[in-house]
Amino acid sequence: MKFRMTYIITRILLLIILGCNSPEFTSLKMYVNENNLEKAEENGLLALEKEPENALIPYILAVDVYLEKKNYKDFARMLDETMLRNPDQKLERPFKIGNDPIITVGDAVKVYREQEWGTTYNAGVSNFNDGDNLKAIENFELAALIWPVKGMTYGTLSALYLEIGNGSKASEVIKEGLKYAPDDEQVNLAAATIALELEDFDNAIKYYLKASKVSKNPGPIMRKLIFLYIDLGKYEEAIDYSLEALRSYPNDADIYYNMGVLYQKLALADFNTARENFLIISDMENPDQEKLKEIYQQFRSAKKYSIDAKEYFQQTLNLETEDTGAGEAVSEMKKMIRQMNEIFIPSVEKMMD
Repeated sequence: MKFRMTYIITRILLLIILGCNSPEFTSLKMYVNENNLEKAEENGLLALEKEPENALIPYILAVDVYLEKKNYKDFARMLDETMLRNPDQKLERPFKIGNDPIITVGDAVKVYREQEWGTTYNAGVSNFNDGDNLKAIENFELAALIWPVKGMTYGTLSALYLEIGNGSKASEVIKEGLKYAPDDEQVNLAAATIALELEDFDNAIKYYLKASKVSKNPGPIMRKLIFLYIDLGKYEEAIDYSLEALRSYPNDADIYYNMGVLYQKLALADFNTARENFLIISDMENPDQEKLKEIYQQFRSAKKYSIDAKEYFQQTLNLETEDTGAGEAVSEMKKMIRQMNEIFIPSVEKMMD
């Protein structure tokens, strides 16, 4: 009697379980086991409509049907559908990756995305190295479909489009990258590169700033931004950002060198203007005293910037294991300071009442 009761309960549980699954879902799994992928796909697509909340259906279609058929576009589409339905739904057959248990469809989707993204991305790199840019682009685009939040894909793909001269496609790719991976370092660096190509300097600065904030190694990015500020003549911003960079990286020789270049440019700007005005006014019998005062202040300013530049170049020398140009820059600044101290400033002082 006890055995009969257990048998009845088992039958009831079995009916409940089977009753939860549509015949199409059951057929999907059966045809997968038989390796009949065409019939599995047919029944799986029907099951999607019959059980709109069951995340196992798109998951099985993705990994057991479309992945087997190397149909990466539908593979990616079904992974997306799985996550939309219920990423916390339990797998029928949990598995392990190393010591990590993979229990839910969301866990499994992440594993498959990473695995297939790596395969497809590496295939694209191989295509590129072989000179097959079109095939490389195809694989990188598939990689972006498989794992949309992987920013490296967009950076590489946009760079490839730029290399073949298709700036509009590069811009489209980065727009997608910023949509799916707005906080990714590579995406923001690529966005800055494209902005520079388009001479959109405000956005280039914005993306460099974002990239430096999310990067684990922001030093090289900060140096690029400092040079951009210098090239644009945004000297105050360059100084402020350089000082911020030095607080974070006090032993970075490149940042000290950039600071030296910045102050050198400021010094030359004031020096050249002052010298030009001095050569004009020195031929006058009664030079304008207000103009002389202005020239005098310009030379004094140039001297101050020159001293600052010399000190930053000297600090670069102290930090570098090999002189990469800072030594010559120090000599140039010393020469410029000497010219102002011995020639220009005393000459202006003599002309002033």
